[in-house]
Amino acid sequence: VVCHKVRLEYSEPAYYRDIKVWIPDVQFGRDAMPPCPHCKSMMHISPHGWRVNHDARRVTDLFSHYSIMSRRYICSTCKMKRKAEKDALAAAAQSVGAHVDMEDEDEDEVPGATKGERGAYTFMGYDQASVPLLPHGRSLDFPAVLTYRGAVDVKVVSLMRPLFDAGVRPEFFSKMLLELHSKAYTLEHLKR
Repeated sequence: VVCHKVRLEYSEPAYYRDIKVWIPDVQFGRDAMPPCPHCKSMMHISPHGWRVNHDARRVTDLFSHYSIMSRRYICSTCKMKRKAEKDALAAAAQSVGAHVDMEDEDEDEVPGATKGERGAYTFMGYDQASVPLLPHGRSLDFPAVLTYRGAVDVKVVSLMRPLFDAGVRPEFFSKMLLELHSKAYTLEHLKR
């Protein structure tokens, strides 16, 4: 139905995957605005567009995978603090006759900053430092556990501990997931 509306040719159904959109302030109301991971406040947060270098994160589920996407948010408190720091640095450099070339950055990561001291004022809605700070247990509605490079569905993570405690090795668990994915793909392919 959706492919027909946007005039796309619908071909192989096994190739289509779900896309989960995580926008807590729209899904749960303005009270669920994601807090800034730096200042831990949600008082001066506003939407700041969408990520431009990639659309979504791929999440591994039990039988398949899906994508999760969110929009970018900006913290005006951290932005003003960062601007004040830049102005103070420029004034200090000018007082000793030096010139400091500072780029106006708006990225998640500030070059040269350590992981806990990014200094940035924009963040993604699924930022792992922001999601646990959501009010009223809304963080439990987030469907995945994200790492720097990967993402795993919460159902897979909740299976890992009991299986690993029972002696299942991670390599076997990985092979089991691959087998479940292959079987689900084959059954989906045979349905057509």
